[in-house]
Amino acid sequence: MDDLDAHEEVYPLSRYSPETQLKIKIALFIRDAYMNKTNNNALLNLIRGISAKEIPNNCDKLWNDLNVKFLYKTIIYCSSCSKKLQHIKQRCSNNECQNQMRKINSELILFDVANEIRSITIKNYHLIKWYQENPENGLPYDILFGNFYRTKSSKNCLSLMLSTDSKPLTISTNSSI
Repeated sequence: MDDLDAHEEVYPLSRYSPETQLKIKIALFIRDAYMNKTNNNALLNLIRGISAKEIPNNCDKLWNDLNVKFLYKTIIYCSSCSKKLQHIKQRCSNNECQNQMRKINSELILFDVANEIRSITIKNYHLIKWYQENPENGLPYDILFGNFYRTKSSKNCLSLMLSTDSKPLTISTNSSI
């Protein structure tokens, strides 16, 4: 499991108790498997049934035991009129929305970009190190404003490229590196 190895290199598991080490391994598995909350809880209950160690009975308790904080804010709103709602299944009270065919409510999730970059960097630590040590094997990615980028390159370079809906941020033909 490469992710566990990367986590071990950055945050050595040996400094934790065996019980906490198991919880960390379970949390890493849940994250890597992109499991939903129902499957997370089923996995925890399965492990609790076969393990002598104290395992939380749901993922909220697991995250709390590991002091994992989810730093994001969710804003839920009506897809028809954009009125802010309290929960995803709430029906909009706007009269015009009541008379229309019901649409699924929308969510806007706001999160701290610095924490996300840190998390992604830790998760991909070995891949980043491999590209640093083997630059000749790197894939030829297109980087915006390539001429500027070439002049600012450094030994410890990590690039971030943002896009939405698989659409490029800008249209450019002469900015490749």
